[in-house]
Amino acid sequence: MRAYFKALSKRIVRGGAALNRPTAAAVLLRSVDDGPVWAVGDIHGCATLYKRLERAIYAQAKSNAEPCSIVLLGDVVDRGPQTAELLDHLTAAPPKGLTRICLLGNHEEMMLRFFASPKQDFRWLEFGGCETLMSYGLALDPETASRLSERKLRQLIEAHVPRAHLEYLRGFPAGMIVGNYVLVHASVDAGRALDAQTFQTLLWGEPPAAAPPGLTVVHGHTVVADPVATAIRISIDTGAWRTARLTAVRLHAKDEPVFLSVANGGGDDDAAPEFV
Repeated sequence: MRAYFKALSKRIVRGGAALNRPTAAAVLLRSVDDGPVWAVGDIHGCATLYKRLERAIYAQAKSNAEPCSIVLLGDVVDRGPQTAELLDHLTAAPPKGLTRICLLGNHEEMMLRFFASPKQDFRWLEFGGCETLMSYGLALDPETASRLSERKLRQLIEAHVPRAHLEYLRGFPAGMIVGNYVLVHASVDAGRALDAQTFQTLLWGEPPAAAPPGLTVVHGHTVVADPVATAIRISIDTGAWRTARLTAVRLHAKDEPVFLSVANGGGDDDAAPEFV
């Protein structure tokens, strides 16, 4: 399975055109400098946790009388049980004064490849895709998918998954710059220009050992027990789908990073946010 996962990551880089992405996988990271930004780690289909975190962030921004800008670092889909509910939330209009941007993660890329070619990429189901489809009311395991025709797979998908959700995923940028921080899903190659990164590095890379000059890399993808903060990188994927703990970090050029975590208390009531 690990060999398949590695081969898939390489094929995604070469196959960008199938998803209307540049075949060279050059990514221009966008710049946002209008105040503080909250970056959120991998949500992985944990809608209840994310909604709780978003409410805490929104309340904190209002308390500080500042704009509320949230950047999700990718992997909002798969593994957890609430991907459909989460995408319903993210595609709906946010509260007044709140803006959201979601970056592309390797799980969004795998999901989009499956929907573009379900017969060829059905093994996405083994990496959280089954849970994603189940959240839409579609029970489909890899063995069953391998036996179905391309036509039948497409019919099942189109009958269960809203087109608006797929269009939303297709619009995710691969990274952005916020002041002195570069936000990506997985990693950055410090030896390449920021407009010449590869999807393989941005979506699948190991935590960076170096950062581009003058910048700190903020990323998810690699699960950590607690947030990691160094001059090189800030890592905030606390494994929400396994630990029931979701983490964000407030980024601003004038202030030190502030971490905020919420945990699943087993219901829909707000759990006390934990500032670090």
